[in-house]
Amino acid sequence: MALLVTLTVAVLNGPVALADANDGELFGYRLGDRYIVGPDTSAFMIGLAGHDAMRVVADQAVMPDDFSEVQILCTVGTCQIGAISGIIKPASQQEAIETADRYLRLLRKLYSDWPASNDPNGQIVTLRKSPYVIQIMRFQMPLEVRVNLKFDRDAAENAAWTTVLERESERYQVEARRRLVEDAASKGLK
Repeated sequence: MALLVTLTVAVLNGPVALADANDGELFGYRLGDRYIVGPDTSAFMIGLAGHDAMRVVADQAVMPDDFSEVQILCTVGTCQIGAISGIIKPASQQEAIETADRYLRLLRKLYSDWPASNDPNGQIVTLRKSPYVIQIMRFQMPLEVRVNLKFDRDAAENAAWTTVLERESERYQVEARRRLVEDAASKGLK
């Protein structure tokens, strides 16, 4: 039975539904679902392992007050969600450390059956229970803390999402080249 995780007053300034990572959900979005792009959606293209992807600033995120935004990594055609990232912009390095530690303690408590590992630099803590991975990431430049949910790289769900990413990226690149050729032709260039 899926458990809806609620951040309590002890952690934040009031109860806020975070979601259940066991179901691939975080901040009101689910991995593998399609993100609906609206007229005011802020998005930018990124390269991901040699393929085009899109990073979207979520319009309707359900997030605790200390998060400044939620970003969604999705495919360029159908906007299928491959990762969800909540971003906190602390005022100081000390606040970044305390915030990352607070969320790490919370997530370790909520997902105690997810094995944890630390990167060698201590900047990233990963909780993994296939097919999902939760990461707490602390960066110095720019100063921010991220809470990420994505597919485990070895999971079938990640392979399926990557296949969609590759197919849609190839179509996007072909279309972009076609538009460039048409634009050049309309200007008399060959």
